[in-house]
Amino acid sequence: NGDNQVTVRVNDVAGSDTLTVTATGCTFNVGSVALGSTAYTSATASFVGAGASRSTVTWTAATRTLTVTLGATTSTSLATVASSTAVYTPSTSVQSTGGLALGGTFTTGAVQQF
Repeated sequence: NGDNQVTVRVNDVAGSDTLTVTATGCTFNVGSVALGSTAYTSATASFVGAGASRSTVTWTAATRTLTVTLGATTSTSLATVASSTAVYTPSTSVQSTGGLALGGTFTTGAVQQF
């Protein structure tokens, strides 16, 4: 969560814009989230930043919650979409405690976005 270490991108993809997160200084294999709409961006939007404007990733083990916070944009900003159905596809590196890859996809249902 240091300055300019976490980059969040919303990629303009035909069919559904996609959210990806990368980090320097550690291995971060979360996968991607198809946002369920093509209205978020017409180009790749990147968010990184420093200080209070940095992107961050936080895992809370007690609640099994991964929180991704968008930092300052380094390119185009996102449009607001009232709601969409996001689909999470985990990285094949995400495994159970027994070493089995987490397969399949996970759908949110129609929820408010950004």
